[in-house]
Amino acid sequence: LDFEFHEHLVTAQPGTPPDGRLGVREPRSERLVVLYEEKDGKISRMWLRPDAENVGGNPTAGEKDIMATEIYKEFEAKLKELKGTEDLGER
Repeated sequence: LDFEFHEHLVTAQPGTPPDGRLGVREPRSERLVVLYEEKDGKISRMWLRPDAENVGGNPTAGEKDIMATEIYKEFEAKLKELKGTEDLGER
């Protein structure tokens, strides 16, 4: 799970192809939470959400603070779904 801050992010207009050929939104800054899946040393998939709770921007947020967020709980549920088990092992 990665908390990221992207500056000058440019994306396609909503409802258009993701390559931007039909127009792009104005550049913006955005905080994101990203869950990466790695296979054979390469990123194979990723899931992302806006960091609406600004956890990544809080320098005092610890493990307990992060684990209490809705974002963490949603990504934890995704991991359990992908693994097909409730036991995710050690953190």
